[in-house]
Amino acid sequence: MTTLTSKDPVGLHTLEVIAKADRFNKWMYEQFKHQLKGEILEIGSGIGNISKLVIGEGHSITLSDYNEEYCESLKTEFSQNKNVREIISIDLLHRDFENKYACYKKKFDSIFLLNVIEHIEDDLMAVKNCSYLLTEKGHLILLAPAYAWLYSSFDKQLGHFRNY
Repeated sequence: MTTLTSKDPVGLHTLEVIAKADRFNKWMYEQFKHQLKGEILEIGSGIGNISKLVIGEGHSITLSDYNEEYCESLKTEFSQNKNVREIISIDLLHRDFENKYACYKKKFDSIFLLNVIEHIEDDLMAVKNCSYLLTEKGHLILLAPAYAWLYSSFDKQLGHFRNY
């Protein structure tokens, strides 16, 4: 894994700690892997903790993140892998989303966001924009922290807007 000097040290530290939690990452992947089909997009790939599991099972995937530093790390780590279609930056709240990402309209059969949606202030717009990228019978897979009553100062420190 590439060593990063991040503008988001808390987020990067969290991703690096989770990268070492192999069983946890495998468990998360096991929860949704049966829903993956066709062209796959991971939104919020971070440093590739789940990406490598998807790739390892032979799926073709497009990796993405909002954070350009993470995109560069993903390119270093995965760009030579034949199963990685592209590594792109996606802003789910871009004010001109449909024009900016027109080349991806209805392209993906599966999109997954794991522990991402809680970081997006306008989560409804983010989901709407994901649907723009999905084929008609595509799957949108979301994993997010549960129970609004558990939202704490730790969530705030991690940049979460809410729990669900």
